[in-house]
Amino acid sequence: MEDLKKVGHNIKVARVKKNLTQEEASKLLDITREQISFIERTGKTKVSTLFKLAKYYDCKISDFFVPYEFTNENDENLH
Repeated sequence: MEDLKKVGHNIKVARVKKNLTQEEASKLLDITREQISFIERTGKTKVSTLFKLAKYYDCKISDFFVPYEFTNENDENLH
């Protein structure tokens, strides 16, 4: 379970690095803001959604499964 939460955190990091709010991301992905929030909290989502997230966040799906380096000025928004 803890590993999934890390995936969710990494998804959030990718979104913040793109300077997107949950609302903006939800519109890009054609899902609700609540779904974005759920994915970021739990790491639970469909594989097809992971592909969409990676596409819009300009990363690889595998990036969601490894720790991100915190080098962005928005990092304080992640805690």
